Amino acid sequence: MIKLVSILSSLLIFSGVALAQGNSAFKVGVILPLTGALAEYGAATKNGIELAKQEHPEFFQRTEFVYEDSQYEGKKALSGYQKLRNSDGVSIVYVWGYGPNQAVVPVSEKDKFPVIAITAERSLSLNKTYTLRFSYHIEMIADPLLEYLRAHNIKHVGIVKTELAYMNGLIDALQKKLKKDESIDIVDTYQPGDSDFKTTIAKLRTRKFDAVGVFLLGGQISQFYRQSAQLDLKMNTFGTDFFDSMREAQDAHGSMTGAVFAAPYSNPSFVQRYVQAFGNDFQVAWAANGYEYAILTAKLFGRGNESLGAAQIVARYRSANQEQGEAAIYKFIESIEGSGFDFKVVARRIEADKIVDLN
Repeated sequence: MIKLVSILSSLLIFSGVALAQGNSAFKVGVILPLTGALAEYGAATKNGIELAKQEHPEFFQRTEFVYEDSQYEGKKALSGYQKLRNSDGVSIVYVWGYGPNQAVVPVSEKDKFPVIAITAERSLSLNKTYTLRFSYHIEMIADPLLEYLRAHNIKHVGIVKTELAYMNGLIDALQKKLKKDESIDIVDTYQPGDSDFKTTIAKLRTRKFDAVGVFLLGGQISQFYRQSAQLDLKMNTFGTDFFDSMREAQDAHGSMTGAVFAAPYSNPSFVQRYVQAFGNDFQVAWAANGYEYAILTAKLFGRGNESLGAAQIVARYRSANQEQGEAAIYKFIESIEGSGFDFKVVARRIEADKIVDLN
């Protein structure tokens, strides 16, 4: 009798282990700036992932997301990567932002560990085995800006910028495509924490530009426009995808109205659902990115009961066909400049109470 009980107990234990393995989830580490200057972007991305789970629970029964806060700092991103890989047992890590990816990708490649890099800089995935980009690239932002400027006969541009690799890369992309009668001048460069732009505004009074590019970070943008309005400086302006926030436009007290920028496309139906769920459209393009990544990953790996190596995981992403997603439009591109998923980008304009697509 004792022997029979022992055998039955063993069978139950074995069955429990087998059941647990059969139900094991595909775990994804997600490194976002959830606090700090770029927290709005991290919050939107996380909201997008969570909205995908809410709207499509059938895809996520065996897919799990584990979050870490990078504060958009390389050291914190790398620490988060190590924790997710070594303690949380994730199979892949999604890393948001150029700086965090600069810190993580060299280590993850050495570890032979897959990373989905959310960055506009294609070079981060250049000649990499385990790194794929899941974002538009800088040239895709530059092209619609140049198209807009040329359509309005804007040839001589001044730019005020924040010292950030992304801003420098975008300016380089614009300069490479200038015609002989077109020019870009850097008026002033600021650090991320700066908030007094009166010196630049005084310079702009004396400089004759057809338009001014405001290549500043969130928070700085509305401050720049408010100070310009207070000093009665009126100018034709354009900006980067950092403009893609009604909060920023509202904080500028109407002075951003008419400004044009380029940003990833977001399906209007998705934007409406997102606003209903979260009460705002702040950085909704990044919510769309998180949403589409979550859906794609769940479809590719949500079957469970699989043991996949890093190379197999990367290969499965590479095999994904073009996606007309619910939130965005994207497709995988093999490129000598760095392979990854490119997202459709459109020109947008800020109006009094909304942001509209121009194409």
